[in-house]
Amino acid sequence: MGHLTVVEGLWLGRLDDYAAGLDELRPADMSNQATFAADYNAQAPAAVLADFRAIRREFVTRLEALSDEEIARTARHPRLDQPMRILDLMVFAAEHDDHHLAGITEIVETLAE
Repeated sequence: MGHLTVVEGLWLGRLDDYAAGLDELRPADMSNQATFAADYNAQAPAAVLADFRAIRREFVTRLEALSDEEIARTARHPRLDQPMRILDLMVFAAEHDDHHLAGITEIVETLAE
């Protein structure tokens, strides 16, 4: 969940990129250093979840406030090297989250056995 919290900051930053009219979205840190540096495994799970909920709420609030013109903007994704609309970015984010949530579910189920 800590990783999802860190990546939520990337999604927010990419909304800033769209708002600024940039041609290319900011890159992700593929080394995942921010997640490791935050040492989420040493934190209480409830605190990590609360942090995630707060930053996700901020993200959703910003999405809900977008105009039709803003939603129609595109920018190139740096790793995929293809243009993305904000809607495409949301699908990308949902697939990313789903991948990690499936892993979390697997861990929880293993611990419950």
